[in-house]
Amino acid sequence: AAARGKRVSPLGVWARSFWMFFRQFVLAGRFLRGSSGWVFAWLFAQYTFNKYALLCDRITRPQSYDADFQPHAVNVRTLPLTPPPAGKNPHALSVVMIVKNEARHLPASLAAVRDIADEIVILDSGSTDESAAIAARFGARWYENRDWRGFGVQRQRAQALANSDFVLMLDADEQPDAALKAAIHAVVQQPPAPGTVYALRRSNIFCGTAIYRRYRDRIIRLYDRTHFQYHPYEVHESLARGKATVVCLPGDLLHFTNDNLAHFLAKNLRYSREWALEKAAGGKKAPSLWALPLRAVVAFCREYFVRGAVFTGRYGFFFAASSASYNFNKYLMLACLARRERNS
Repeated sequence: AAARGKRVSPLGVWARSFWMFFRQFVLAGRFLRGSSGWVFAWLFAQYTFNKYALLCDRITRPQSYDADFQPHAVNVRTLPLTPPPAGKNPHALSVVMIVKNEARHLPASLAAVRDIADEIVILDSGSTDESAAIAARFGARWYENRDWRGFGVQRQRAQALANSDFVLMLDADEQPDAALKAAIHAVVQQPPAPGTVYALRRSNIFCGTAIYRRYRDRIIRLYDRTHFQYHPYEVHESLARGKATVVCLPGDLLHFTNDNLAHFLAKNLRYSREWALEKAAGGKKAPSLWALPLRAVVAFCREYFVRGAVFTGRYGFFFAASSASYNFNKYLMLACLARRERNS
């Protein structure tokens, strides 16, 4: 459609999605089928949103769909000859990452932490791009483990390969800004406190746009290697901190969540499935089908109005709507797994 010159505005994306839901639920009589008709109409609306939002994204940022697109100034084409990690901290800092095919983001991320890290440890799960060569240029220690058992277990494995007192756990699409790097450097001048972990304020960069002006995720990523490790969750993994005190550091962790909207939607669908499989295996009960669209609406309002995505234009709307779709999809998949279990 983009190649044929078709155009659509963010308002048009919303209007088409709403009209599709109304047409399916009311005009097509899906309401007569109860909760299944309710869900069916929502899926049609979601499909409509996806295709027109993708069209809008392709028109707005066509370069992000190029095979050789590079989202950062420091990238595989501009990579300089780089010495090994340069940190010389009294209490050493290991920057630890788990990766797979992160050649687009890895150079910028490693360049951002090279001067504060005493060592960089990377655990790969099967990259086929230039990630290993990039890691070598930065003096990182590269390991491979393709026995994927979820993000939490993979982070545990990566942490076990580190040698320093402190661990800074990062993703390849994350970069600490100058203020955060200074705060991290200050922390590692003192010995680790077994009862303290450090949270970073993460600023989400979605399709090249900072989504929130004021709200930041707070995630625990800096901690004593010998006292803490990650929960073995498939997705949305977190540190098992127990009753440890959480200290939030100043500065921002810049999180480049996606290269384009297509990448983000595909990732959300994959995470939805992994979340549903994990929760079903743990015995979590699925909500009623009537509740699924309502949960999605609540998720949209939280991101768009409460957290302030409304102030960042079209991509704030796309982010909130995509978050709503993720919420809907993961609970729908959980409900389908529960129904399959009952019928087996």
